[in-house]
Amino acid sequence: HTERQERIKLTRRAEPSAAGSLLTTASDFARLILAVLDGEGLKQTSIDQMFAPQVSVASKRMFGPMASQDTEENEGIHLAWGLGWGVFETELGRAFFHTGHDVGWENYTVTYLDKKIGVVLLSNSSNFESIAQRIVERVIGDQSSPFTWLGYQPFDPSVPPPTPEPERKTVKIDPSIFDAVTGQYEVQPGDWIFLRVEDGRLVGSGDGNDWDDVVAVSEKEFLIDGKPYSFTFSRDSDGTVTGLVISYQGREIPAKKIK
Repeated sequence: HTERQERIKLTRRAEPSAAGSLLTTASDFARLILAVLDGEGLKQTSIDQMFAPQVSVASKRMFGPMASQDTEENEGIHLAWGLGWGVFETELGRAFFHTGHDVGWENYTVTYLDKKIGVVLLSNSSNFESIAQRIVERVIGDQSSPFTWLGYQPFDPSVPPPTPEPERKTVKIDPSIFDAVTGQYEVQPGDWIFLRVEDGRLVGSGDGNDWDDVVAVSEKEFLIDGKPYSFTFSRDSDGTVTGLVISYQGREIPAKKIK
């Protein structure tokens, strides 16, 4: 579910990706953490390296404009990256964490290494992060997780939730328009959008492996079925498609057609 509580489809990736192809349950992920704590299949030297600070965190935020700004705010907990985990220190001893964030999916896990207590939180909502801090405080007494650095905004009950967007009706368009818009678009170096015609349907992909139906709400505006954004095509004076502009929650993201 998006921030506006709109349901979106789960896209199962066809190939493994470190950025987010793992689909699991909270209980199975908890079993993984227990195995790490117990050192199953691991040498002690590997465990020590895993939870030793490898890269100190000096940025003000994990993502966004403030990720390029330095700060001393997290020196008190010695926030750092270990091997595969974020690590920090607390009054209750060492702790490690991990997070996940995508449109409609937000997750957080934190474990106190010395105390051997932790929690795994997996959600299907873009509003989860606002209550993550409250949950970990009540469940395991965690008051040191770097939520400010992660950019989590605490839930404010005085602010009404955003109103869901009205359902948009799709229209049929001339298949010749499909031929004009198919190709590869570059959002930024290494980040592309692919469009092609398949069995008379326009389909789109972000990696060239997983494809979703692309539907039209007008001759100019299109939606990827089950995804919370739309896009329009840019054309030159001859009518040739030169790019597209993605619209998502008030933001407009241009992409240039390169093939």
